[in-house]
Amino acid sequence: MVWYSQLPKPTLVNKVIPKNAFDPYCSAQKKRLFIDKIERIRWTHKLAWETTNLPAHYVKEIQCFEVELRQEEGIEEVIRIIDRAIPYPILFKLILGDFRKWQISKKHPNPTNEDNAVIDWTFESPWSTHQTDLPIELKISLDEVFRKLCLTVAGEKEEISASIDQLVIRKKEIQELETKINKIKASISKEKQFNKRVELNLELQTLEKSLATLNPYHK
Repeated sequence: MVWYSQLPKPTLVNKVIPKNAFDPYCSAQKKRLFIDKIERIRWTHKLAWETTNLPAHYVKEIQCFEVELRQEEGIEEVIRIIDRAIPYPILFKLILGDFRKWQISKKHPNPTNEDNAVIDWTFESPWSTHQTDLPIELKISLDEVFRKLCLTVAGEKEEISASIDQLVIRKKEIQELETKINKIKASISKEKQFNKRVELNLELQTLEKSLATLNPYHK
């Protein structure tokens, strides 16, 4: 078992969470997903004022979960059920054999259903065989810890002035541009009229320039 060795002992929880603990949030079909897709859910650490001595403002707690998977396909829905069921940010370490993946979501309370948080955006890393713990710096505040975790998991460079809300807005804009770009590329490949192809290519160039401005690491 790999732990966040740099975290202080008061943050350690190390409890297995029964999969049926999430039954109240699931239909019969989704309960089956927990059985088929997940081997074990372990709550490893709790980052809060009482365990870190860091002030908490917007972010009151950050939970750390290890989820051992039986298979990767279709796991997104299961993780979202867990994420929505718990009101605090969760740093997930997903484990599939020798592979690891990290994800953490920005979310807010559901105004009409307190049992299901609304996920604004999920920051995630690619799958990797890298076994080293994700670095967690307990500095300034829990809000800052959360912000830096989102940046680290997403592979983003440090942006001193960027808030989580600003990062989410930028991520959504990038996603929207990438969707438009893919649609135009598909249209170009099917278009037979030369003039129309020229028009579509000009539109594509404009969108790609906008994407490069928002995401300079896009290829």
